[in-house]
Amino acid sequence: MNDMNNNLNNLNDLNNLNNLNNFNNFSGLGKIILFIGLGIAFIGGLIMLFSKIPFVGKLPGDISIKKENFSFYFPVSTSIIISIILTVVINLVLFIVFRLRK
Repeated sequence: MNDMNNNLNNLNDLNNLNNLNNFNNFSGLGKIILFIGLGIAFIGGLIMLFSKIPFVGKLPGDISIKKENFSFYFPVSTSIIISIILTVVINLVLFIVFRLRK
């Protein structure tokens, strides 16, 4: 009796695997990949834009050590300012999105 139950469970497992191969289950995956790609492109554009701004990365508080065969750079102040700006922008976007849902 246990062998029959095991065989039935194995058949159910195979049916579940066949259902996983159905492409209708991946309908949202394309949208997710698209938004991830757009997000990466947006971040790349921001990086290109920030490289054109003269004071980004050269603020007081940014650590820069240059020696003969060694250089170290850590933009502390720039990181803090970017963090504050991103926090405000994300909070505003989320506030607007949740306001529109009501």
